[in-house]
Amino acid sequence: MPQYSDKGSQGAYYRVYNYFPLLRNEGFEVVVSPGQKYRYFQNCKPLKLITIGILTTFRRFIDIFRVKNYDVIYMYREVYQANVFPFFEKIYHKLNKNIVFDFDDAIYLDNKYIPKILGWSKEIVAGNKHLADYAKKYNKHITIIPTPSKEEDVKYTKDYSKMPKKLIIGWIGNVEPHLPNLKMIKPVLIKLSKKHDYQLKIIGALGNKEIETLFSELSDVDIIHSVPPEKVQQDFVKFDIGIMPLLDTEWNCGKCAKKLLDYFGAGLATVSSPVGMNKEIVVNGKNGYLARNDKEWYEKLEKLIKDVKLRKRLGENARKTITEKYLLKPCAKKMIEVIRRAAK
Repeated sequence: MPQYSDKGSQGAYYRVYNYFPLLRNEGFEVVVSPGQKYRYFQNCKPLKLITIGILTTFRRFIDIFRVKNYDVIYMYREVYQANVFPFFEKIYHKLNKNIVFDFDDAIYLDNKYIPKILGWSKEIVAGNKHLADYAKKYNKHITIIPTPSKEEDVKYTKDYSKMPKKLIIGWIGNVEPHLPNLKMIKPVLIKLSKKHDYQLKIIGALGNKEIETLFSELSDVDIIHSVPPEKVQQDFVKFDIGIMPLLDTEWNCGKCAKKLLDYFGAGLATVSSPVGMNKEIVVNGKNGYLARNDKEWYEKLEKLIKDVKLRKRLGENARKTITEKYLLKPCAKKMIEVIRRAAK
């Protein structure tokens, strides 16, 4: 199985590539045509952008001669992750009506042509309810499939029998797009540090310089810029509390809470903002905490800092939530049903 860093976005890795072994076991033949090799198409320098654009266009023209032979075309996001007319999606639709379109972010905010793609598709797979509600305006055939975890992705779990030398409040992700969300939680973390001795650990700085100064008022901050994908869980399972602050924006409402699901898979106690899919996953006070404002963030974090038994109970319930609802096999069952409907 290829790592996502070689095949484009992390989303493609989790929402598409992970399913291939299970699909093949069910008798499906899978043909892959990745759109872009690089993770973030829009962040490329002009020369690289032009090169990628030419290569992508060339691949797509070759694909035009193949699409009639496919039973189903499964598209993860738009061909070009940019606000350009969906030329290839239009051709695919003309040649083969059996299109499944999968999206896991509010990509319609950056691309005004997404409604057209939704309308041309036979089936839509949305990463959460918020995205599904948007898609329903353009297509009636919607299935919600969350971004799943593989069994091996949740093999490490928090060991609550070992008391930490120093409690760790942790966050994992790509820092750059999440700086506004991290800035939101900064006052609470500073206030907590005046009363409680803890370490803040940030995984995923990826060379960002601003994060180095954002939490400079805290006495103990560990910033990790990059971790190999296969070792990520071993690192964040050391957290005692996982946090997922989100500003209440349309883009954040479209997020599929992979960060929170990762925390749950590791059996961590969590505090998160009640935004988007977080509200679907967290049963407040049972498998995690939701916090709407600074006061609630402070109260929930302080409760967890003081009470290891509470952290253990929430963490165990969070782990149970993952195993019952968000592992790859039950999600694959839904995907197979969607693909078979599209093929009819």
